[in-house]
Amino acid sequence: MKSKLFSFGFLLVGLSLFLLTSTFLFSCKKESVSTPKKIDYNLIGAEHNKGLDYVFNYVKENTAKDKSKFKTKADFLSLVEKGTQEFLENSDLLVNEKNIAIAIDESKKPFTFYSSCINSGIKSTTLEKLWPDEVDNLLTDKQKEILSEMNDILNNNTDIQAIIEGLNKLEDKINSECSTEEKDVLLSATSIAKYSFQYWHDNFDTWMNEFGKEYNLTSGRKFSWSEVGKNDVAYGVGGGVAGAIVGGSVSLGILTLPGWAAGAIGGAVGGSIGNAILQIW
Repeated sequence: MKSKLFSFGFLLVGLSLFLLTSTFLFSCKKESVSTPKKIDYNLIGAEHNKGLDYVFNYVKENTAKDKSKFKTKADFLSLVEKGTQEFLENSDLLVNEKNIAIAIDESKKPFTFYSSCINSGIKSTTLEKLWPDEVDNLLTDKQKEILSEMNDILNNNTDIQAIIEGLNKLEDKINSECSTEEKDVLLSATSIAKYSFQYWHDNFDTWMNEFGKEYNLTSGRKFSWSEVGKNDVAYGVGGGVAGAIVGGSVSLGILTLPGWAAGAIGGAVGGSIGNAILQIW
């Protein structure tokens, strides 16, 4: 009898331990799933630069086939836009049709603006603020404050290292003073700005040597890093806000980010390369 009671008691203890362990493991698993993952915003800036390289090679390949098709600024801008769209369609980060559509839609907005500048004879293609008018009511006062400070950094510095250092300090302020929702747009903007300035600092001569002599891409004035960077950031911010409204997700390595990343990448690539082409033409 004692043997049976002992066996039954042992069974109860074992069952209790099993349930306790299972509950603990389930709780840990549940906690790990709900724990937010850290976002590497640098991936957005890096993808932006990949887009610029892609478009450079796209334009180089297509102009080599028949240079006579690209006699005007509008012709060249149209080719650049097609290259931008092809990049977004093949981007490793945009993993589904919805994300690709968000990115392409946002990339079209700066090209529409640049085309209107060409048609109306407007020389300046720089937006006044670091965000398009259509998202003004969707940004918080804090976001506008930070973006205005970023505007000052881009306007008041001609040295690329000074600009990057200024943006790094601004990122510290964003992390300490802004909400999680505000940070996404702002930190993607600083990432885009840093990567864009570095790219054109390193590659502007490459673009000019490839296309400048053949197409006489020169405006007779010094290339403005600030102008490119400001358009980059502005359309990246606009694209990010619009992408967040539309929704969708972007896979960045082990991360899955909301649709603002797709919009930010699309808007920034179009804003950067379109403005740069109009400057050097």
